[in-house]
Amino acid sequence: MPSAMALNVETGEFFPQDRLRSYSNGYDMAEALGYAWACDCRERTPKRFDEQFTLRDFAGKRLVGVRYRVRVGSRVLAKGVTDSQGCTQRISTSDPKQISIDVAASQGTQSR
Repeated sequence: MPSAMALNVETGEFFPQDRLRSYSNGYDMAEALGYAWACDCRERTPKRFDEQFTLRDFAGKRLVGVRYRVRVGSRVLAKGVTDSQGCTQRISTSDPKQISIDVAASQGTQSR
């Protein structure tokens, strides 16, 4: 006999609802259903510090298509090219970190 199916709203994938019963906490259940972002559960996701940065020049103009590197000390957490809005990729850590963002110098911009 087929079992009931549940839907992960983020991915659009269906999975057997019985799988939810196997999870030990509410966060895992919310994550399986695609609602972890809204969960105010006691047990939080291990990567609960999640930020995205918009890089701007000294005049406040967004830096689009600019190479960047995000570091904690000498350790590189992320690197890439800013998107069409001047944003970096999302960067997640398990605890608060003091980061540095290195921006590649190009015409009309300066490294910070």
